Amino acid sequence: VRDSWYTSEKAVLVWSGTKFIVSSPVNLTAGSIGQPYIHSFSMTGAVSAGVSLGDGVNFAVPRGLACATNGICLSVGYTINGAYGRRFNANTLAPIGPLFYLDNQTPGSQDADAVFNAHTGQFITTWARGGGSAGWADFRIVNTDGSMGPLDLTKSFGPTAGDVKLAYNSGTETTLLISKLDSSASLYAVELGDNGYPIDPNNKIFLGAWDGIIPGYYPGLAADPVNARWLAMWAWIAGGAGYKGALIQGPTPSPTPPPNPQGSCSINNLRWVNDQAREGDTAILEITGSADCMGQSSDLRIYRRYTDQLVGTLSVRLTSLGPGGGAMTAVNWPVVNNRTDTRTEYYYAKESISGLASNYLEVTWLVLPGTGATVYFDMQPRTLTKDASDSCRTVQVTFNTQISRNSFNVYCGGNPTSYHWKILQDIDWEIDPTVLEGDQAITPTPPNQSYPESATIVLDPIARDAFPWVPQPAGWIINGAWNLVFGTPTDPTSAFYVIVECPGFSGRNATDTIDSAVVINWTTKACGLGGYVPPPINPGSSVSLNWSIINPLAGFGGRPPPEDIFGLILFITDWILNIAGSLVVILIIYGGVRFMISRGNLGEIQKAKGILQWALIGFAVVLIGKGFVFIVDSVLRGNIPIP
Repeated sequence: VRDSWYTSEKAVLVWSGTKFIVSSPVNLTAGSIGQPYIHSFSMTGAVSAGVSLGDGVNFAVPRGLACATNGICLSVGYTINGAYGRRFNANTLAPIGPLFYLDNQTPGSQDADAVFNAHTGQFITTWARGGGSAGWADFRIVNTDGSMGPLDLTKSFGPTAGDVKLAYNSGTETTLLISKLDSSASLYAVELGDNGYPIDPNNKIFLGAWDGIIPGYYPGLAADPVNARWLAMWAWIAGGAGYKGALIQGPTPSPTPPPNPQGSCSINNLRWVNDQAREGDTAILEITGSADCMGQSSDLRIYRRYTDQLVGTLSVRLTSLGPGGGAMTAVNWPVVNNRTDTRTEYYYAKESISGLASNYLEVTWLVLPGTGATVYFDMQPRTLTKDASDSCRTVQVTFNTQISRNSFNVYCGGNPTSYHWKILQDIDWEIDPTVLEGDQAITPTPPNQSYPESATIVLDPIARDAFPWVPQPAGWIINGAWNLVFGTPTDPTSAFYVIVECPGFSGRNATDTIDSAVVINWTTKACGLGGYVPPPINPGSSVSLNWSIINPLAGFGGRPPPEDIFGLILFITDWILNIAGSLVVILIIYGGVRFMISRGNLGEIQKAKGILQWALIGFAVVLIGKGFVFIVDSVLRGNIPIP
């Protein structure tokens, strides 16, 4: 393709779903620094123009390629500063985001590789660690949005690991790693789980001993999902140069029911299990169909609401028994990092079998462009009482800050190791007072790191005295006492927000949540009716809860709703009296009409008189009955003396 910066060896190749993509180390110009270079090759033989994935500053050697089902690919390799990764678009080959490091920027790391785990929708990466603790194969999850899982060096594979190679097998839904190991540099294989780490490091398979001659194994690895196995290959010199190979049997997958004819399959439900998420969360999408959908596959396309922009694609297969004997499955979707000028985005999904659309997923992120900090802030409950019970005025405050190291360093200047945060009350007509503040350390790596914070506070609108904070956990810095009116007759609310500042109290706000301030509503309702969330019950302790049963009956005749048995009886007799009065009028009219049309017929005249007579007698009985109820009530209450 192009002249290599060193040699033309070790080009890597991946199938994107529509074309092949090939990467190799390349010198773009004579004497320049070697960079990872990619081309695409279509099935028609067309070759695209090349695209560089390097940063042009450090040499970068590509060692692994992987492509996700949503059209995002990942290239991994090593530089002089450690193992790197960079995403790019499978169709255009355009880089997505900057080059980032998978490790702690350890010099000497090499032999990186990556695979896409279709079962979880995430990339699994590995590399041979360099530096003073060299000789271990490290692992890390990379999401399609560029965020990464934790780097846990306690789960590394080694010692003396190297020449690493990965292959994901959809038949076993696991990944196989082959690597040299131990002091003899023999070649081994071990299986990785969905978390990207060895399932059982001791359950490793010996593939072959080093021949003592060849400088590297140059391994190859391919998956056979139909038979749940892998084919491994490695170079060999002793006894004749060439390659050796081995078939490695994986765990037998659970049998999948044979698919029914797709023409009889219909999807009846597609939904986000939770309709709210934050940036960096994993949202669960559930699809349910008829019994004929068992074993059928469906493509789930995820769109942004309003613009209908396609942001991701997931492939699923309905293999689980659903409600009513139908078929169903669920799949995880890492919430994409598509920050815009808005603080909230909505997403929906559509499936390919019946064209059914899901409900909307609300994704919230709070960010000021270019500052490199993201903050989620909340206070619960949102409705508090003004009575004397402290439990009715306890609020749990939580916020989560995500810092992008590179952007934060540029914005704040230098290389800060911490940031300053404040929680303030939003008061438009004066300087917003700070109610709590503190400092949070920032670790050097990874480039994006989340720092969760939480505390329990008590808002006291009755005493209007010093702000009574109850900090949890220890280490929170209380700003000091200040008087504050929580709610007034004209404005029964209090609003709060959080800001993140550059260290040193320089006044440079990296981000804030003032546009999405949390509003606390004050009410005089009894505790428990205003949105109060009861505290958890601790074994051996008592908890007081205020509760009541809402009276479903309305008042009648200007009286309040009945509150005792006699009130209920009077309530019923009033209704009977109203009904009886209406019936008496109807019967009198009916009897009069019968009398008028009798035409002197003695029998008809007697019937008409009987109707009028019994109507009046019945009404009298109703009146006497209500009076009897009053007499009994008065006697039992002691309002009438008994001789």
